[in-house]
Amino acid sequence: MDKRELVKRLKKRCNGADFITKSEIAAAFNCKKSDVANKYVSGLMKFRGGYYDIEEVADRIMQGAR
Repeated sequence: MDKRELVKRLKKRCNGADFITKSEIAAAFNCKKSDVANKYVSGLMKFRGGYYDIEEVADRIMQGAR
């Protein structure tokens, strides 16, 4: 999976929005606990109530996948 496909998958999970929560990240990968997303959002800027920029999250996931 490349970054473009990953961004598409994450945006689909949050109805096309540019921001996503930890629980939505986990759900995109069929995980029930949002704790699995902690390693991908650690150190990223959090927006209004726990939303993260999907592009930044996708970058982190791709770095972890290598």
